[in-house]
Amino acid sequence: MLKSIFSSFLVLTLLSNLTFAQETSARKTHNVVETLPEVVITATRVEEALKDITQGVTVITKSDIEKKGVEFITDILRSQTDLGIVQNGGVGKNATLFLRGGSPNQTVFMIDGVKVKSPATGSLDISGIIVDDIERIEIIKGPQSTLYGSDAMAGVINIITKRGSGKPKLNISAEGGSFSTFKTDFSISGSKDISAGSILDYRFTATYFDTDGISAAKSGTENDGYTNKSFSSKIGLTPSERSRIEFNMRYYEDFSRLDGFQFGVGLVDDLNFFQRGKHFLISTKGIFFLLDIYEQTLTSSNISDNLTLEDPDTTSNNAAIDTMMQTIDWQHNLYLNGITLTAGAEYRREGAEDKGNLNKNINNKGLYLNGKVKLFHDSLIFNAGMRYDEHDIAGSKATFRTGV
Repeated sequence: MLKSIFSSFLVLTLLSNLTFAQETSARKTHNVVETLPEVVITATRVEEALKDITQGVTVITKSDIEKKGVEFITDILRSQTDLGIVQNGGVGKNATLFLRGGSPNQTVFMIDGVKVKSPATGSLDISGIIVDDIERIEIIKGPQSTLYGSDAMAGVINIITKRGSGKPKLNISAEGGSFSTFKTDFSISGSKDISAGSILDYRFTATYFDTDGISAAKSGTENDGYTNKSFSSKIGLTPSERSRIEFNMRYYEDFSRLDGFQFGVGLVDDLNFFQRGKHFLISTKGIFFLLDIYEQTLTSSNISDNLTLEDPDTTSNNAAIDTMMQTIDWQHNLYLNGITLTAGAEYRREGAEDKGNLNKNINNKGLYLNGKVKLFHDSLIFNAGMRYDEHDIAGSKATFRTGV
């Protein structure tokens, strides 16, 4: 069933040969500059004006982030409505996110359109994500399972990172504060015409953060310190107006001192309990306009995490957990007069190993289809979608969604 549905769609899109007038974010005609409304890409997997979205959307811009003057994404998100964050202590301690009352494993968290989570828990510890390379954050509230799978029942949060442009820019900064807190960061970005009509853009960011922290235990006296070393890069090649290839890589490792737990008391000081993590993401995306009305996007990503818990004073606080997630997504967009059709196929392989306890790999294959129609001079917008998944454990399931 999976293969036949996808084959039918592919034949349909390849045979289509209609006319499409592609909108741009700004154009100049007869010396008059026209600027279109803010564009969102997460709600339906294609660029569309914020006013055309049929679900609740919040966009956090680069300016919003800079005004906050904070270092970690937890401090950006905790002030948002319909969104709560539970953190087990101060900076760097495990932080889970709850969107519109859903559990942490019912919200899809993405970086540049790539899902990031722990296959072992189904959710993501967002405490170590530094904001230095974030361009904006899009929060789509409510069920989005037709486009993003069953783990998007509460919504989707997508981080879009910065992209280099113009002449080379170098930024170096250092700062310090209370609790022996120190941070330094380095970034270089820009773009260059490498041949006629071909542009290379790049951005590299490196950050070091360290603090003695505070005790997570209410009556504790031991400071629970945290150290974070991170690096990210985004390299893009635009050979022509009809194609773009993008490479993203992120890596950070962190070290956090933790407190123990005592029944009837809660958190208590533990002088030798710590957590060490190594987190790696690499993705490649190709965007191709094969026809004026037909666009393809092919994305491949690989995520791996290594989490170690060590406490020589007890046997219960020790663990070594390795997880990985590999995804291939092939998306097709068909733009007609007032109609946008989006369809694609996704294959995802997840694996988790807790040494001595768990070693499991799971595969999921999915097809998705979404259509948006604008009527009566864009005064009425109808959006509908469906998804079909085949999961190794959960079996086969179809989901549907409509919006107006």
